[in-house]
Amino acid sequence: MIKLSKCIHSSYKLHEVILDGDRLIVIAISELHFGYMSSDYNVDFKLYLWEYGQLSEKQHLMAHIERDRTRDDNYLFANLQNIQGEQNKGYGSIILRHFIEYMNNNDVSEIYGTIAASLIDDHENIDPRKYIEKLRKFYSKHGFTITDNNKLLMHLQK
Repeated sequence: MIKLSKCIHSSYKLHEVILDGDRLIVIAISELHFGYMSSDYNVDFKLYLWEYGQLSEKQHLMAHIERDRTRDDNYLFANLQNIQGEQNKGYGSIILRHFIEYMNNNDVSEIYGTIAASLIDDHENIDPRKYIEKLRKFYSKHGFTITDNNKLLMHLQK
């Protein structure tokens, strides 16, 4: 018997285990809060795949959560900073769906971000325009509004 929570880094907590066909997928989350009274924090999601008797990290999503200090209510928003990992295997969609659900359950009102070609690894032989278009389709498929200058926005339901 293997205890999956022992296989992930100690600063992450086990969020969900998914059996997807013959794939065992593990989602783990880490929150880093800034100070005792601060409502700002970073959240990292990691997606692991159980293969060859161990967990292998396949996808990583990072975001910064903060309260809008220009408003009187507790309006929280998330700056989706990046998603990194293997492409074209469905991992990005899985981790993004879990991230959106988690933000919705934690009173975040909107998620925003920017699609940037600068995230392409130097060793990858990808046309930046095609890469941007691929990312626009990916985020649009998941419910984001995308502006002409590649800004992402999603208003969450309360």
